[in-house]
Order: sequence, then C-alpha cells, then structure tokens
Amino acid sequence: MNRRTVFTTGGVGTVLGIIGCLDDGDSENSTTSTDNWTPTLTVPEVTLEQGGDTTVTLEATDVAGVHVSAVPHTTAITVAYDSSDASPSPDRIVDTLPLHLYWDSREDVVVDVHIDASEDVDPGEYQFAVTVFDQDGENREDSTEESRITIVE
Repeated sequence: MNRRTVFTTGGVGTVLGIIGCLDDGDSENSTTSTDNWTPTLTVPEVTLEQGGDTTVTLEATDVAGVHVSAVPHTTAITVAYDSSDASPSPDRIVDTLPLHLYWDSREDVVVDVHIDASEDVDPGEYQFAVTVFDQDGENREDSTEESRITIVE
C-alpha cells in the first residue's frame, strides 16, 4: 500500500515538473490569458442625422485583436472598416462582417470606423460594441466596450 501511495505522489510530482519545464521563462512578454491583462479602450459616442455618415476613431492599448460589432436589429446603420483603417497594420484578418483584425503581439492600436445611417432609419439610440482580445487563438481573453449611436431627424 505504501508503494502505491509513493508511486502516485511521485507521478503527480513528475507531471508537474514536466509542465513547469514547458514554460519558456519569459513571463514578462507572455501573452497568455493568465497574466492580468488590462487593456484600455476608447470608443466615442456618435450622433448622426438620418442619411448621415461619419468616421470615428477607436483607440486601444495592449491588444492583439479588435472587432467592432454590427448594430444589432437593424440594417439601416452600417459599421465598416478594413485593414487599411488600422494602425499599425494588422498581421491577420478574419473575413467576417465586420472584420476581426489581429496582430502577432500586443500593440497600441487605432482603428478608423465608418458609420453610415440610411435615410429611412428611425430616430433613436442604437448600440454597438467594440471587443478587444489579448491574443489570437482559442484561449484568448476579451474585453468589450459598448457605445451609442444616436440618430436625429
């Protein structure tokens, strides 16, 4: 019985030791989702007349990805941007509407977003969201900031 206990404890210790060896030791530059990631994100509110359009500038720090959501429940307001609207230029683009932009490492990013309101959009307040990511991949963390588009006559 004692041998089994020692073997089990030794096995756990060996597994933990091997896992510890997998760490590259560069925890300062790590982009894993466990490093207390605290991005900043500035998303302006927008006021437009029916049929109007504008460009807003989003600013994000310490991010590896950005996605701006479409305005839910309406097609009368469009939100659009492409890779040329981002600085620095993204390293990877996921072709969705709107796009997902990704960088190989965390960056301070500026994205110009074009917002168009159709002539027949109902006056009122509409929400959109900007989501930033700490890395590109399955185990990423995200942070979302919502903003408002106000349509006036």
